[in-house]
Amino acid sequence: APVSAERVISYQLYLMVGTDGSRRMRIGDDILVGINEALLPSETRISVFENLAVYVKSSLVEQTTPTYLMLNDTASSAFAVRFSDYDLDMGDVGGNLSWSAPEDINQVTHYVVYFAEMLNKSFYSQVELDGDNQSTSDFD
Repeated sequence: APVSAERVISYQLYLMVGTDGSRRMRIGDDILVGINEALLPSETRISVFENLAVYVKSSLVEQTTPTYLMLNDTASSAFAVRFSDYDLDMGDVGGNLSWSAPEDINQVTHYVVYFAEMLNKSFYSQVELDGDNQSTSDFD
């Protein structure tokens, strides 16, 4: 965001080639001041675009130099996840967690494991697996 938002009336979201703004495609309508997020619709084709840019618009003109973020459209998911609980204590788990790697692992750098309180709920714990050291972090 600009240092002073006094004259800002909206933000504009673009897909861009490069960083100079000469080759870009607008996404959606103006985003009003006070709204600091936007949904990039699923299945948005990135084609040749390399960056996602936010331009500030005042009552006079659109900003000439946007804030931008390089797009990274790489994601892989493990499948065939299996867990056998060998801990017999109520409320505790312990055992082997295993999964099958995705077919293409060229971009995979690590796996992240979460315990969820319930499906579709906002509370979850991230389990950090690092050799023999294991710790959890809670998130709401």
